[in-house]
Amino acid sequence: MSWAIKIFFDSRMDEAVRAIWSSLEDLDLPYQMSTSGYRPHLTLLGMEESNVQSAETSLKNIARQSRPFAVSVGAVGVFPQEPATVYLSPTICPELQHLYCYLIDNRKYLGANFSPYYLPDAWIPHITLACRLRSYDVDKVTSLVCAQFKPLVGNAHSIALVHIPSGEESFRVALGT
Repeated sequence: MSWAIKIFFDSRMDEAVRAIWSSLEDLDLPYQMSTSGYRPHLTLLGMEESNVQSAETSLKNIARQSRPFAVSVGAVGVFPQEPATVYLSPTICPELQHLYCYLIDNRKYLGANFSPYYLPDAWIPHITLACRLRSYDVDKVTSLVCAQFKPLVGNAHSIALVHIPSGEESFRVALGT
């Protein structure tokens, strides 16, 4: 995947996710989110190619029609295939569903060669805590995360087009502007 459209969070949610990332730093993991260059996020769509200008216009349109909204996280999940991923599972609220459906309906303006993981029959909204895990890392990561887990509530406040794997934002726009 070369590009992703991501939702970013308010400082409360951002700090809570970063605290979990930091707690995983002492584990001998092949990849650390805390030093990856990424911000805590929820990916809405991934694609190999992006028309950056058209995507910016499209995301500005949806941002104008949207407002910041509450994001509630009440579960921890695992994508168990190797390499595995441990993540936080947010509730799909109407606002999140609206943003996602808008992007799916307008994806021809965003790019091409979309990742099948982010299409309607496969998309599982998630906030990555640890990825690229070996099978024997999953137990120690989930044990640590579950031991410290408390349900989280924060706000989604912006949407961005992000280059993968660098994590650099091509642009970001606040919801409601």
